[in-house]
Amino acid sequence: MSFDRIIGQKNVKEMLRKILTTGRLSKSYIFHGPEGVGKDAMAIEFAKAINCLSEETVPCDVCSNCRQFGALTHPDFRLIYPTSSKEQEKDFSKKLQLKAKDPYLPLAKNTLAKILINHTRELKQFVSLKIYNAKYRIILISEADRMTEQAANSILKLLEEPPEKTVMILTTSKLNQLLPTIVSRCQLIKFSPLSTSDIQAGLVKRGIDNARAAVVSRLAQGNFRKAMILLQEDYQALRNLALQAIIIAASSDDAERFSFVEKFASGKNKSLVKDFFALTILWLRDVFIFHQLRFDNPDWGKILTNFDRLEDVQKLSVLLEDRDVKETISGLEKLIDLIDKNIYINLILINFMLLFKKQIISTS
Repeated sequence: MSFDRIIGQKNVKEMLRKILTTGRLSKSYIFHGPEGVGKDAMAIEFAKAINCLSEETVPCDVCSNCRQFGALTHPDFRLIYPTSSKEQEKDFSKKLQLKAKDPYLPLAKNTLAKILINHTRELKQFVSLKIYNAKYRIILISEADRMTEQAANSILKLLEEPPEKTVMILTTSKLNQLLPTIVSRCQLIKFSPLSTSDIQAGLVKRGIDNARAAVVSRLAQGNFRKAMILLQEDYQALRNLALQAIIIAASSDDAERFSFVEKFASGKNKSLVKDFFALTILWLRDVFIFHQLRFDNPDWGKILTNFDRLEDVQKLSVLLEDRDVKETISGLEKLIDLIDKNIYINLILINFMLLFKKQIISTS
């Protein structure tokens, strides 16, 4: 059995192969784990494998079912994801085409988008129809934790009275935000963060040169989707900006701190601010590691995330010599959680700058 399109996730692949070999399909599954590790991608491959017409390697990617499920166009397949109320049918079709081409792409761009009751009503109509030509009808609910209460209760009813020859797959990076009654009715399949080597190999397979892939795979912290985003956003420029922000926060006066905040916040979306903070944390983690191990003279290339910028890590370590870097990281992680709560971005950035100022006051 082949899941060659999926990066890493050896344990998940083995588990799903066993399910397919024994024929012990559950009515419903929850694929859960960190963001960007291939949950949707695996769900699509699993759907293909369940319905593959080959008697040898499955999914074969050649038979009509594999091709149609892979293209997300099979009449016995439905994909539900969070949308805004304004999303048009043409937008939906375009997103499905992009998702079929690259199943690691996120479908919901808007952080406030939800899976609405009208989506689940459409599912009820879908399951009432006769199966066209699949072995099993497949329903994939991506980012299922973003269902409204009404939608979640509607899905719960489907799970309580599952239609014949229908498999439901819910994917989520926030298992604790699903209704416990939904979780209890599904078989849980846990996904892990991807290894640096797996991400690097996946990037190289997509045509990224090996040296660039080596750096980005470290910065991505187990998230292949993040790796792809970093490549699109000019990760070097954003990484340099994160370094500059730490230096300004730790060594400049309030006027320069606030000036940086005003310039950076202008025109930036929440996603980019999150990426900026994530890269900032990676610089700080490297500094923390350097403070802990500098006298041991380890192989920094194997330990540091920003291994290609060792001189910058050393300089930053000197600048933050008297700071509680671990506490700063903790404070920054709390600020990241505020981004999706509609807190004014400028205020979050100002509080980031003050994380360093407060430490100076407390240690004087």
